[in-house]
Amino acid sequence: MAIDEEAYNVLERIVGPENISKDPEILVSYRFNHGFAFGHIFYPEPGAVILPGSTEEVQAIVKACNKYKLRFKAHSTGWGLLGTTSEGSLVMDLRRMNRILKIDEKNQFAVVEPYVNWAQLQREIMKVGLNCSIIGAGAHCSPLASCTSGWGHSFTGTFTGYNGRNLLGVEWVLPTGEILRLGSRDAVGEYFCADGPGPSLRGIMRGFMGAFGGMGVFTKAAIKLSYWAGPPKSQIKGKSPRYTCDLPKNFFATAYTFPEWQNMVNAMVKICDAEIAYLVSHGGTATLPFTVVPSNKEFYDLWDAGMMTEMAKNNLEVMLVSDSPEELKFKKMVLDEIIAEEKGFSPEAVKMFMDVFYLGTVMADRCAVKFRAGSLGTSMGGQGALDNTSSQGPIGVAIKRKYINKGLLMEDGHDDAFIMTIEGGCFGYLEEMFNYDPADEESTKAATEYFIEATIETPMKHHFTPGCMVPFGGKEALESFGNAMYNFDVWQARVKKAFDPNDVSDRNFYATSEDTDKK
Repeated sequence: MAIDEEAYNVLERIVGPENISKDPEILVSYRFNHGFAFGHIFYPEPGAVILPGSTEEVQAIVKACNKYKLRFKAHSTGWGLLGTTSEGSLVMDLRRMNRILKIDEKNQFAVVEPYVNWAQLQREIMKVGLNCSIIGAGAHCSPLASCTSGWGHSFTGTFTGYNGRNLLGVEWVLPTGEILRLGSRDAVGEYFCADGPGPSLRGIMRGFMGAFGGMGVFTKAAIKLSYWAGPPKSQIKGKSPRYTCDLPKNFFATAYTFPEWQNMVNAMVKICDAEIAYLVSHGGTATLPFTVVPSNKEFYDLWDAGMMTEMAKNNLEVMLVSDSPEELKFKKMVLDEIIAEEKGFSPEAVKMFMDVFYLGTVMADRCAVKFRAGSLGTSMGGQGALDNTSSQGPIGVAIKRKYINKGLLMEDGHDDAFIMTIEGGCFGYLEEMFNYDPADEESTKAATEYFIEATIETPMKHHFTPGCMVPFGGKEALESFGNAMYNFDVWQARVKKAFDPNDVSDRNFYATSEDTDKK
């Protein structure tokens, strides 16, 4: 559905004719599904694409959208279904806003624009002894988007934290076109504190999962950084898609396997309690080899040989970082005791993949990336107390088993969850992965059914936190959770109505309920 000619001309005057388009060949490039949202080849078609270059241009665009009742959605690096619009909306691609505005080495924060990616930020801050919490989606994604508008968890989150709490302040163009600056930035012009004094809007702005572009546009964000004991520049070897890097001398990393799932969970909790690790995470039996080989063919050969089923079963990835040889020796001694207590061991074959471990976890650059087009899906996304979220794994396996037995989903060793520990194990995060055949209609249907069942029914029945993947289930999923959890979907809709009275900030995947009077 094309945008009204008068509205289009107004938008063109804001950014210039070279930064707006409604050409079909441009629009289709914003529609194609790279594989993360199973069952769909193309997303809905936008009415036009616009590329603002400043906060002022964003503000003018939003005001024009209010005037002409035109829906818009902004995205940063544009990864995933949640950045797409509903039919006929205006895509606001923020790729021209790509600067690191400030790195404060002393106070450990950086201020970035929307199109800065994790790799770009990490390269600069490692030079001054700092690091950031790169989410598992990859180093090519936007820190601003992760902190303000979506979720995402880091392999190094044990030490580097969770981006919903790493946000230190924002510049926010509201759906009405007003500009709101939160935190100390509004009071004294500096980004060092996200909240207070007084009430905070963080819950409205982001909450647990973010609004996915449904509550205006974030044009600047200040992000808390963490101490980095590694080298200022990593020596990368190899070639695309399999780059490698030697582990720094003051690092130790390996993977362990355990006889039972609970042994692995116990070890994870103990390592976090001991406060010795930079990283503690669990990778699924199939997901782990997916991330260390550069092609589906090599994964198949490795999987078909049968070695990964035992090597990756109930596995635990651990990284230790130290400032001295003595510190590393002590941490390793504590780790060895914990692993022995839970009957774990490090298989010899693990050494085959240690050359990609550092890049794959610290820099979230895993071979060919684990989100391979049209074959790998994910579900659940529960976040909460570590022992609570980790107990979702076996439940997800039980649900998936019936689809595997029918030959509709790939036999993946059943345990294909991954768990990330956050803030020293204060809480954890779990997703249950699955593999399907996008060329097979029945397999695609089964993938959708499994996703809905695992993501919605499991947390509901077992009192877990709402899964981050719930928005993929649409209105039905959000309302289903709302009925069990204080009608949060209704409150979400009321907030949306208050902040966006003309309903112009595309509500796709956010605030799907319009029943604001529900009791």
